[in-house]
Amino acid sequence: MLQKHTGVVSYWDVSAGWGKIKRIAAGKRLHALGIPQIGQDEIFVHNLQLPMDVPKRWLRRGEAVQFTVGVTLAPKGPQAMQVVGLDTDGNPGAPLLCQQPPLL
Repeated sequence: MLQKHTGVVSYWDVSAGWGKIKRIAAGKRLHALGIPQIGQDEIFVHNLQLPMDVPKRWLRRGEAVQFTVGVTLAPKGPQAMQVVGLDTDGNPGAPLLCQQPPLL
């Protein structure tokens, strides 16, 4: 079984469909306003690793997520895979922002 990691989206390029997630150390909670700075604890994420149930897959800076780490066939190194949203208590399975219905 692959280890699950938690993190916060630190960067997302909508037009390119990729970004970076800042990993959060085990046992630490995410601060609602604490958007991490770009640094060494970041991991690449592509929109193909987001749930396929929405027409446009994207992440928003500051969004809390859970993921596993894997390597793709292209020699680009490790990347976040199987990305899911976290609720306010840090539990996995919450919809990502791109999965939530638009506000009317």
